[in-house]
Amino acid sequence: MRRNVRIIIAIILAIILIAIIRIILVTLGFGNDAETPQNPISQSSVDAPPVTVTDIGHGEVVFRFEVIDNEGVVAAWNVSTDDETVGAALLTAGLISGETSAYGLLVTEVNGIAAVYDTDKAYWAFYVDGEYATAGVDATQIERDKTYAFVYTKA
Repeated sequence: MRRNVRIIIAIILAIILIAIIRIILVTLGFGNDAETPQNPISQSSVDAPPVTVTDIGHGEVVFRFEVIDNEGVVAAWNVSTDDETVGAALLTAGLISGETSAYGLLVTEVNGIAAVYDTDKAYWAFYVDGEYATAGVDATQIERDKTYAFVYTKA
């Protein structure tokens, strides 16, 4: 009986030790690399110049569209549209272009800037209200007063 108690105590202590080590590693930045990318939109610098927002398009629904390019420069638009998806509205406005694939629209250029994954592992990451999007731009229904963004990202 005493041996069983010692084994149980040893197992509990091992679990606690593993939990403490994991907390320390995550705190030091050695967490899971497969996590959702951090929100670069909310990491803007205090010293960054104010962003000029340009009104573009025609339609009943208005949403904000932001781009953070390969040099960290932010551009923003208030997009007015009658399109149903963000992708359709941005294509109509000439702000994005890409290739259609079995998975939907693969955005390769935003605001005239290309991201070529095959060359330098760069791609355009799509965000909705500062959170990494769970659907492609062409499958994302426009919601009034939402902010959609593309961020130039390197893998």
